[in-house]
Amino acid sequence: MIFRVGLLTMKTENEIIKNAARMLNLQTALEVKYKSGAADYELAIGAAKFTAEIKGAFSNAKLGDAMLGMKRAAAAAPYLLVTEYVTQPQAEKMRELGINFLDAAGNAFLDAPGLFVFISGKKAERRAEKPISIFRPAGIKLLLAFLLKPNFENADYRTIARETNVSYTTVGRILSDLEKGGYLIKRGANERFLTNKTELVKRWVFAYSEQFRPKLGAVRYRSTRHGGRWWTDVDLSEYKAVWGGETGGAILTKHLKPQTATVYAASTLPKLQAKYGLVRDEKGEIEILRKFWTFGEVGNVAPPLVVYADLLATADERNLETAQIIYDEYLSKNAEADS
Repeated sequence: MIFRVGLLTMKTENEIIKNAARMLNLQTALEVKYKSGAADYELAIGAAKFTAEIKGAFSNAKLGDAMLGMKRAAAAAPYLLVTEYVTQPQAEKMRELGINFLDAAGNAFLDAPGLFVFISGKKAERRAEKPISIFRPAGIKLLLAFLLKPNFENADYRTIARETNVSYTTVGRILSDLEKGGYLIKRGANERFLTNKTELVKRWVFAYSEQFRPKLGAVRYRSTRHGGRWWTDVDLSEYKAVWGGETGGAILTKHLKPQTATVYAASTLPKLQAKYGLVRDEKGEIEILRKFWTFGEVGNVAPPLVVYADLLATADERNLETAQIIYDEYLSKNAEADS
């Protein structure tokens, strides 16, 4: 089953699927019939039937999520992604991976018995989705803490503010916004509990990957003294830094041979750069970003939710397998235990 988790309003979902259906019909004369089920859309194109998931502005993080969604979809109803706009490289990637899609610009890949359509390169004006307050920087930091530490949202404001480096007044505002958004339940005068946590995890991952991570000052480097996966010999505890991305995923799961290294730290680590001969290179194999949390690490690895988001955004199949393992082993118990 593919879960439609409220990433868009029903009105926006209906608008996207209506426009995508109209554009496909204009170009191919194929009629698209669809109806909303309890958790997804049931969609038919000719004799072919699909389980459809609707997404807004597309990104690599959402492509990675779609790839996982396709694997979870019921075999009797192939997965179909319907979205606002898919770029030509994304369309080629989805065709290569066998992910059916329609977009509101008229691009499509449909491969089912008796049906094959591939259209790419159609242009459309992309409208940026404005993040609501709980998915802006302070909200990203607070939600990470809430999703990592069960019942932390029930701590007093001063404790939350101190442990997340978010101001006292901002804590109150974001908790209020979570309640208004249907993500927080109050019981009695002083008890608060997160709800819809599976949805919050997904929304956090998208907001982090698309809006927050680019603000963490990422710099890429290559080593002039070492080749291959030289970072396997690096002890980041010397630098008060932790691994994320592929390196973090490899350590957490023992399932991946990382081709790149991601480091989260308070600085760009000049001592590490000097020791390993790191020089800036936009295509370099090591990336250093600013660390933004205060707890939740697993040994010398960033919080599993951060590593999961890093891997999902690569839209790389080997990384997605590792991301799924991280979700199952580190995130699912808390994320799926709604109050």
